[in-house]
Amino acid sequence: MTSEFKDKVILITGATGGIGYVSCLSFGAAGAIVQAIDIDRSRFEELEKKFSCLPGKIDCYQVDVSSAMQCKELVNCIIEKFNHIDLLLRASHQLR
Repeated sequence: MTSEFKDKVILITGATGGIGYVSCLSFGAAGAIVQAIDIDRSRFEELEKKFSCLPGKIDCYQVDVSSAMQCKELVNCIIEKFNHIDLLLRASHQLR
């Protein structure tokens, strides 16, 4: 990825697994401000540690994306903090 993502606010669901995890690191390497979302917080500490060596920044949130209320609250929080979201990457999956 190029620096076109530098300082862009990127919201990534499913951030602790597979595609979401690698996407967090890739956008972080490009200098993005990653908002990592997952119901499973088991790898948040690992992500935060890896980000200490990257030009990007990360905030991790434990959220159940199947809950509309939790999603709305989180988006409002991010909008309040950054005034916008540049990109949403949906890497979470639901089996319903």
